[in-house]
Amino acid sequence: MKPILLFIISQVLLSCKSDMEQAYDKLNEALKRAEAIRDENDGFQTDTSNLNWSHIEPLTLPHSPDTLIREIELSKDLKISWDNNTHKIAHDAKWFKIENNPAKYKQTLIALITDTTQTLAYGCPTIRFLRKGQLAFLILDELNSIPYFEVFGVQFDVFIEGCEYPFDLIEYLLKEREMVQAKVNAYLSGK
Repeated sequence: MKPILLFIISQVLLSCKSDMEQAYDKLNEALKRAEAIRDENDGFQTDTSNLNWSHIEPLTLPHSPDTLIREIELSKDLKISWDNNTHKIAHDAKWFKIENNPAKYKQTLIALITDTTQTLAYGCPTIRFLRKGQLAFLILDELNSIPYFEVFGVQFDVFIEGCEYPFDLIEYLLKEREMVQAKVNAYLSGK
């Protein structure tokens, strides 16, 4: 009886893996098309109005309740809770500690923008793990409403349903992290 049970379990697992691989393939195709358009514009996607995302089905991952909210330690004194279901910062006691004293954390967050350490926070729309630097920027953005075009000279205007931040922003933050850090520092210093 055990071999039959093992066979059934293996078939279920293979089926789940196949569904996930298909979802990731669809997302990778969409990203490649977006990158091709961006590359045609000298590396920056300035006009995203011609992108059509209607063919992309929403991707859902199997979550258990204990994995939806993740505590992310950005530094020894700075922790946040990240909601992997909504792909944004959970407004809990950790967040209110930062929000009530943003000046205390400002320089730490700016310094973290270049940190490429992977976290357990899912980003959207590509359900990949965010880096500490990307999370630091998202915190600074939520605290200061950073005007992307004014600060970076890039108009990020494509939003995917269920995602609070623009489509290309997360990749931009990773690829241009040193420049992002310098420009955010200059912007926030003048504020």
